[in-house]
Amino acid sequence: MAPVADDRFAAYYAERLWDWLPEVYRDEDGLAANPGVLRSFIELFAGQAAVLRRSQDRLWDDQFIDLCDEWAVAYIGDLVGTRLVSALNARARRVDVAKTIYYRRRKGTLRVLEELIGDITGWDGVVVEMFRRLARARHGLDPAPQRFAAPLTGTPPGGIADLRNVRGASLAGTAFDEYASTADVRRNGRHAIPKLASGDRCANGKCRRRCAAWCSPTSSSR
Repeated sequence: MAPVADDRFAAYYAERLWDWLPEVYRDEDGLAANPGVLRSFIELFAGQAAVLRRSQDRLWDDQFIDLCDEWAVAYIGDLVGTRLVSALNARARRVDVAKTIYYRRRKGTLRVLEELIGDITGWDGVVVEMFRRLARARHGLDPAPQRFAAPLTGTPPGGIADLRNVRGASLAGTAFDEYASTADVRRNGRHAIPKLASGDRCANGKCRRRCAAWCSPTSSSR
C-alpha cells in the first residue's frame, strides 16, 4: 500500500466538522462518562473526507501527462493518436506521449529524429543522411574539394579517404564515419540515397557503437 501524503487533510476536515457542531454537543462529549466518542466519529468522517479530497486531486492531475498515474498514460496517448512504446520503458512512454504533437510538427527532419532517440533511449542521438556519404565523381557544380572536407580525415564530399588517419579509421562503420562509400543497392544496404544512419554521440572521448541502427526514412510510421 502506498504511503499517505502528509497533507494534513484529515486534521483540517476534523476541525471543520467539529466547528460545525453546536457547542453544547461538544461540551457534553467532554463531560460524558466515556468522553471523546463524538470526537472519534468526527475524526472517522474527516478521514474519509480526506480520502475523497486526495482522489479529486489525483483525478485532476491525471488530465496532464506530466502528473498523471501510469495507467492514464495509455488513455492520453489514445487521445493524441500515438502508437505507444513498450510498457517496460515507462519513462519513454510518458515522454513519447507528451511530445507526440511536437514530433508531428517536425516530422521528417533530422533534428526531431535525434530528439526521438534521446527521448526514448536516454542517449544523445545523432542521425546521418547516407546519401551525403556516397562516393561519386566530381562535376563542375561542386565546390572546392577542401571547402567541405571532413574535420578529422580531410576527406572531401564523395572523395578518397586518408587511411593513415587512425582516429578516422576508428570511426569507420559508425554514424560518425567520414569516409565516402560506394552505393549499396541491396534492400538492407547501408549506403544508399534513401537510407539514414543513427547512433549515439561520443562520450568521454570514446565513440560507442551500441546504437548502430540503420533504417530507411520511407519506413517511418511517425
